[in-house]
Amino acid sequence: NSADLSWTVGGSETSWNIEYGLTGFNQGSGLVSNSTTPSLTLNGLSSSTFYEYYVQAQCGTNDLSFWSGPFIFNTNCDTESAPYIEDFDSPSLICWTQDSGDDFDWTLNSGGTPSSVTGPSNDITYGGNYIYIETSSPRQAGDSAVIYSNYIDLSTLPFTELRFFSHMFGESVNELSIWITNNSGIAIQIFVKNGDQGDQWNEEIIDLSSYSGIVQFTIVGIAGDNGSGLIYRGDIAIDNFEVRANCPPVNATDLITACESYTWIDGNTYTSSNNTATHTLTNAT
Repeated sequence: NSADLSWTVGGSETSWNIEYGLTGFNQGSGLVSNSTTPSLTLNGLSSSTFYEYYVQAQCGTNDLSFWSGPFIFNTNCDTESAPYIEDFDSPSLICWTQDSGDDFDWTLNSGGTPSSVTGPSNDITYGGNYIYIETSSPRQAGDSAVIYSNYIDLSTLPFTELRFFSHMFGESVNELSIWITNNSGIAIQIFVKNGDQGDQWNEEIIDLSSYSGIVQFTIVGIAGDNGSGLIYRGDIAIDNFEVRANCPPVNATDLITACESYTWIDGNTYTSSNNTATHTLTNAT
């Protein structure tokens, strides 16, 4: 949640203006600081996040250099708290780890994939990034690509589910699976899908009510062929990987706000599944 910035003195200046913000911010809308040394420590940042900054030399009251930048940096990864979403729109996968013992890696991409008649043509929001496996040569049927999420704390929500979008289009599509690892250290498969699922993003929702504490997800993509040796039409993609609230349905006339529980005078506890509903509370303790 902090970063140490430094830069090279360009002349006789002894004071500098620094403007910073999230990657892609418009200059003039960022946070501005001043330093009398060619360095500055920024505090109060978010972990696992990309930022950028600009530097300007101040040689006098009305004697300012042009801004230099932007310079991009990212803060270190930390355990994330649910709700959590990775839309893969950052410049790189800073908190996702490629397995070193698999056959190939997942790729961060935008737009379409190099292979024809397979893969998505854009991300789920039309303009961002997604991750995918490129199954063109030198890939062989059965090659696997494995990537690990950062650690996510489920205890910050009473009920959780995993939601993501998959794209599995092409006559050579093989297998996509998701695994979860918690404090036991044992990976458990919670999702698997095989074969061509059509040329569209498909929403996938997995109940996580059986899991608690800090967890990590593993995504496995396996290359295949069409039965006659054709491999490249087997790209598999994932976008908007999200751990979110999963509120159970309400069995009462009086509802409450999402994922908040109340004990009624009849001794029953009811929880709402509607994030936007507003309701009257009666007979609540």
